[in-house]
Amino acid sequence: MPSPRGRLAPLINLANRRPAVMAALPLMAGVLLNPRMPPAPLLYASLPLFFSIIAIIGRGKPWVSMPALAAALLFAGLAAAQLERFYFAPHDIANDLSDDAVIAEMELLLVEEPRIASNPMVEFNPPLPKQVALAHVCKINTNHGWVDATGAVLLRVSPPNTRLSIGQMIRCAGHLSRPSPAMNPGQFDWAEHYRQNRILAFFDSPHASSIKVVHDPGPRWDQTLAARTRLLLEEGFRGRDGVEHAFLRSLLLGDRDPQIRATSLAFLQTGANHLLSTSGLHLAILGALLMLAGRLMFLGPALAASIALGFVLLYGIAVFPSVAATRSVIICLAFGIALLIRLRADRINLLAACAIVMLVYHPLDINGPGFQLTFIVVLAILLTLKPALQFIRDQADFDLKVAMIFRPPPWHHRLWLNLKERFWSYLALALFAWLASAPLVAWHFEQMNPWAILAGLILFPLVIAALCGGAVKILLTLLLPSLAHTWAAIAAMPVRWLLELNDLLARLPGAAVPFPVPPIWTIFAWYFLLAVGLYLLHRSRQIKIDQQSPAAARQRRAQQWLRIAAAIALALLLLLPLAALHRPHYSDDETRITLLAIGAGQIGVVELPDTVLLIDDGSSTMSDPLHTVLQPFLRHERRRRVDRIFLSHPDFDHISAAAGTITAFDTRDIYVHPFFADQSQHNHPAKALLSQLKGAGLSSHLVHRGDHLQIDADNSLDVIWPPADHAFSTTNEAGLVLRLTSHGRSILFPADIQSATENELLLQTGMLKSDVLVAPHHGSAESTTDAFVHAVNPQWIVASNRAPLTHKQISFDELASDRPLFRTNRCGAITIHISHTGELRIETFLRGGTAGPESNEVSD
Repeated sequence: MPSPRGRLAPLINLANRRPAVMAALPLMAGVLLNPRMPPAPLLYASLPLFFSIIAIIGRGKPWVSMPALAAALLFAGLAAAQLERFYFAPHDIANDLSDDAVIAEMELLLVEEPRIASNPMVEFNPPLPKQVALAHVCKINTNHGWVDATGAVLLRVSPPNTRLSIGQMIRCAGHLSRPSPAMNPGQFDWAEHYRQNRILAFFDSPHASSIKVVHDPGPRWDQTLAARTRLLLEEGFRGRDGVEHAFLRSLLLGDRDPQIRATSLAFLQTGANHLLSTSGLHLAILGALLMLAGRLMFLGPALAASIALGFVLLYGIAVFPSVAATRSVIICLAFGIALLIRLRADRINLLAACAIVMLVYHPLDINGPGFQLTFIVVLAILLTLKPALQFIRDQADFDLKVAMIFRPPPWHHRLWLNLKERFWSYLALALFAWLASAPLVAWHFEQMNPWAILAGLILFPLVIAALCGGAVKILLTLLLPSLAHTWAAIAAMPVRWLLELNDLLARLPGAAVPFPVPPIWTIFAWYFLLAVGLYLLHRSRQIKIDQQSPAAARQRRAQQWLRIAAAIALALLLLLPLAALHRPHYSDDETRITLLAIGAGQIGVVELPDTVLLIDDGSSTMSDPLHTVLQPFLRHERRRRVDRIFLSHPDFDHISAAAGTITAFDTRDIYVHPFFADQSQHNHPAKALLSQLKGAGLSSHLVHRGDHLQIDADNSLDVIWPPADHAFSTTNEAGLVLRLTSHGRSILFPADIQSATENELLLQTGMLKSDVLVAPHHGSAESTTDAFVHAVNPQWIVASNRAPLTHKQISFDELASDRPLFRTNRCGAITIHISHTGELRIETFLRGGTAGPESNEVSD
């Protein structure tokens, strides 16, 4: 029987050859365990010491010391992640937060240069520009005077205060609130994003004049470098080039801006969204190009490499504290220094060491797509690119290679052969990068695009051109600031080409098909089959067949079987996406009606097996509900089209997103009441919407009381209001009142009707009776609402509204107290499920709504 040491011999050899790999694996496992373990950071922090003592006592006995060291590293990673997520100082500003915004006065230290955040995508009723900056809390004014405080806040000043700059100590009053969590399926969770960066509070100052600069020592040299870099990049860009500037700033410096939200979604459709992230590959290419420029200037290799490393270090200072850029700088510095000192370090071991450093700096970064894509893709390239290149070289004709030694071909033929080899190398790089990143992209972005490899091949050179253009623009603006407009125009050209080409790729068939989040087992199976297939191919290439040997036939059969097994493994890998694609997301015969949480406004999404309807499509408090809520939701639901849109009335909070939705989801049928056009004459957004429909060759369908729309065999819509021959003094009174009937159940959508319309509708009690009532006017108590609710007699009431509630909405809560009431401000998105048997169920996105503190579902 082999001894324990003998059984552990492979692990001992691996630990000796790649100690960083053996340390990184349990450390990463501990960080990944964080969400599945109860919060007890101090307990977990004590366990590494315990297991370290066991490892010291058991030194010389690998079967004791190695598991003990692995356990110590695992609990160290778990403790670091939980301390990062849960531990805050007793006087941290987060302790003064509540569910509602509170008025506060604080002293803040600005730790980053304030920037202006605007959203030019919003054409009508755009939000005022905001000045945004990260700040550290120093003091807070309480009932006992000024007291010391700590913590990070995101300062937002509207309108902007041009006197603010990095390094200042300011005193200001404003509203202190928590970052908003995701309220709808598919929506980005900003609260979790900021929490992972230890930012638990927003501080909104509504008056720029209320901010006083207490102390202004001026920025430090590193802060000056960061601010100056961003200013040099910005100079010369005009207003119409705002998207190009925002794109370059995101690509080069890692700064996100609402201006490129639509651009990010377009890159997500083509499967090339990973090209937008500031990655180690981008930085390595910039450093390599700088090194090449140095060599062309006849600088020595060591000096050129030193200049490139200096650039990488300055870049890291300019973008700090961006986590994504810091990760890239760590990887590039590690590999660059090893190259400079000619250290024969194992590249995989070096990559694992970089992962350890990154986890020590920011443990929770491992949960983000940036960390996972960076290290997985780089690891895949390190493992596979060299064998792939050797395989490509082996395919060349041996006799031709021998002949070229004795008689070199002409220069143009040599150039062609070199370009051909580079092309196949580039194709292999793109293929392995896609194979390594595909399951992670599907997991994080719900996307697996069939054109992803093509998009990567075509777009990557333009991304590099944009990177180089932005970097050179900064340098040239520093040297010749009078030509800043010229440099900006040149730097914007590759960005413009990149965006236009990506838009073309996004229109390819299948590019916009959403992909469901795959089961976790399929991700592990993908990497397992990929590793097995590549390993078998590698083993088959190691078999050298000696034609003169008696064992040649047996060697040839072994090689063939290895290749067949590799082909089977890779074929199974490509079939894995079908396991997620065919996983049912919802019952095919179920009707789902979702009231999205979009603040003051309404978007009701009716999902039938083959049809999607919208009942209203707008918000007055959310600047871009289409790209922030509706589009992510439909993508999450795997819906590619919106077939019909019903607009109850032309008020902005019910139509603001309709124009964008019609374009983005190829909607052909829009339904309005007969008075919509007349009421839109003095309503610019509604008038522009009608003009857009006319320009696209579309016409709105007019519906009125008495119309019956049969959607399919089991679902229909009845129009209860308004009548065709009526005069209305307000848009609310003319709102479309719709009653959806599905599998014998009914939901009433009464728009924003008020007392006059309600009185007339009370004469049609039979048509009002419904199982679910979407509360009129966002759940506000008007004069006859009590009688109207009793006439509808719903089992449940749902309401789309913002927080905090108005007095009329609070009054409505009181009069509807005898029925379950769901509001989007506290429940998030509210989904009504109707099965084919008529079973009715309501589900809230956030737990703790009317359904009860322990459940987010309620059934009849």
